[in-house]
Amino acid sequence: MILKFLTVASSVLVLSACATLDQGFDALNKGLAVSGQILGGTATTTPQTGSGGALVANISPQQLATIQKNIQSSGGNAQMQRAVSEASPNIVGILRNLSCASGSSWVSNHVGRYAASSQVGGFVSIPMNKIESHRPTECLTVQRINEWALSSENTLSFRVMFISDQNDQTAGAFFQMAKQQNGEWLLIYTY
Repeated sequence: MILKFLTVASSVLVLSACATLDQGFDALNKGLAVSGQILGGTATTTPQTGSGGALVANISPQQLATIQKNIQSSGGNAQMQRAVSEASPNIVGILRNLSCASGSSWVSNHVGRYAASSQVGGFVSIPMNKIESHRPTECLTVQRINEWALSSENTLSFRVMFISDQNDQTAGAFFQMAKQQNGEWLLIYTY
C-alpha cells in the first residue's frame, strides 16, 4: 500500500516537473527569438505551411526591396517601361512567393492567383529545389531580373536569377506574362 502511494506520488511529481520544464523551454525559446530580432536575426523567416503543405518562409523586407529595385531597373523604351510598371504588382507577388517556396508544388500553390490559366507551364519549377543545402525556412534573394522583352504590346517576358544567401548558389527561371482584357498582367508561361 505504501509502495503504491509512493509510486503515484512520484509520478505526480515527475509529471509536474515535466510541465514546469516545458514552460521553461517555451520561455527560453521566446527569449531567444526576441534576442534574435534585437541582434538582427531572421525573425522574419519563421516558416509557415503554404497551400498543398509546402513549407513557405516569410520574405525579409530587404529581399522584397531587392525585387522591387530589380523591377524598377528594367530599362527599355517607354512602351516597355509602361508594361513593366503595369505588371509590377503581379511580378512582385510571383517572385515573392517563388523565392520562399520549397518542396514540389503545382502552379496554383504559389502563383495561381497570378496565372492566366491553371495550366500555366504545367509544373512550376521551384527555384529553391535547384539549390543544394539551402534551409527552406529562409527565402532566396532575387539577384537580378534581366532579358526583359516585349514581344508584342501585350506579352512581356523576363528572366530571374535567384541566389541563396546561405551558400551563393543560384537558380534561374524564365517568365512570360500577358495583358488581359481587364488590364491585369498575368503569368502565361514559366520554366
